[in-house]
This record gives sequence, C-alpha cells and structure tokens, in this order.
Amino acid sequence: MIMEINTIRGLRNLKRKKEYSSLSEIEQRVRKSLINYVVNNSIPFNINLDSVDLLNIDNISEFSIKEIIKGLVAKRILSMDQEGDINFLYPVSALPTNHIVTLGDGRSFNSMCGIDALGSTMTFNQDVHIESVCSHCGERIVIDVKNRNLEYLSSEEIHVIHMEASENEDWAVNC
Repeated sequence: MIMEINTIRGLRNLKRKKEYSSLSEIEQRVRKSLINYVVNNSIPFNINLDSVDLLNIDNISEFSIKEIIKGLVAKRILSMDQEGDINFLYPVSALPTNHIVTLGDGRSFNSMCGIDALGSTMTFNQDVHIESVCSHCGERIVIDVKNRNLEYLSSEEIHVIHMEASENEDWAVNC
C-alpha cells in the first residue's frame, strides 16, 4: 500500500504547532547542527560540558550559540534537562526509544515517536527506513518512505494515533 506523504505532512503539522519556519536563519543553523550532532554521535549535546566547536557552526561566538540554544529551549523547539543535556530535538531523541529511523545516507537515530519518525523524511529531505514496536500489542512495525511516499508497510493494519503532546508542559517526554 502506498500513501502520499502529504498525509504525513498533515500529521506532522498537527503534532507540532511550532512554526519552525519563523525561526531566524541562525536559529535554524544552530538547531540543525544540534540535530546532526545527536544523530552522528548517538548522545545528547550538553550545553555545560560540550564545546560548541563540536557543532561546526562558523562565525558565531560560543556565548551567542549558547544564548540561541537557551532561546530555542524557551520556545520549546528543543528540550534540555537540568544537567544541560539536550535530549529532544524534534524529530530526534538522544535517548533510546522504540522508534529507530535509518536515513538514506545510512545514519540512524531514535525518534521521539512514530509520527516524528514518519516526519523525519521531511526534516532530513531523505528516504527513511523505520523500525518500531506497537505500544499496544508489541508487534514489530517496519515502514519505508521513499520519495515522500509510504512505499512499504509491514502490515496493512498499522494505525497512527495522534496525541497533542505539545500542550503538556514537558512535551518532549510525553510524545
């Protein structure tokens, strides 16, 4: 069964009311650098312990980058714990989840939830392979998205359940 990825885009827009397009160019650069850091290293970035040089952002001071990160946390674009670990950067989780996404370029990461896993194809502009587990029955779920179309579903009985997690104060852990 093949479905148009516009369905996924609609689900993504429902899930995240944040206007990523309203972020400044520099906020977008910092956000994308943080996402790539987590995907490439499979660990959270720690604002207190890690050097911002690890983010490979040119022409911005360390102070400015840290202030931008704090601003993105305040806007609820990313989630940082009390120790300074940035654990959740839609759609990426630096912590283990049941939703593993493999990008077309071969990199893999944990996604915050099933809808975020589907939306990863839009975030990274790549085909994705998703391996997950049904939270209701424990059945293994495999989905391939190619050219923004759902190309493979391990079962025609897969249903996506949406909950507006962003309405919760601690949105990232309620995904």
